Amino acid sequence: MDKKIIGALVASLFVFVAAMAFAQNSPSVRWEYLITNTTSVQRLNQLGSEGWELVAVIGNPAANNDRQYFRRRLP
Repeated sequence: MDKKIIGALVASLFVFVAAMAFAQNSPSVRWEYLITNTTSVQRLNQLGSEGWELVAVIGNPAANNDRQYFRRRLP
């Protein structure tokens, strides 16, 4: 393949990835958040089907439980 074509493809891919990253962090994107301590796989699957995305799990060994932090994009 010609070096110019490869360069153009790489540049296009870079622009696409940069645009996607900007769109994800754009000030116009709004999120809602949910904190839960569920351990039920069924509940976690339900949250996923409702559009919730798991972003963090923070454990509390003293209380022997974990908290899950979710977010989903607002319309």
